[in-house]
Amino acid sequence: QPRGAGGGPVTTEIQPIGPVDAPVPEGRRIAQLKVMRDGQVLREEPLYAAKPVEAAGLFQRIQNKVLGHFR
Repeated sequence: QPRGAGGGPVTTEIQPIGPVDAPVPEGRRIAQLKVMRDGQVLREEPLYAAKPVEAAGLFQRIQNKVLGHFR
């Protein structure tokens, strides 16, 4: 059977590589992408920060904390 033919739907899962604290420089590895079918991993790829992320200021951290309770 050709690769990719038949079987169930293809699913993806993103697994963070531990906690990611800002600042995050561009190019830092932050997660692992898994592509699966029927519970079997077809492929794994590392995910990297596409652009730098600065640390949040005081008000942004408060907003993130409050909004985090509603997710």
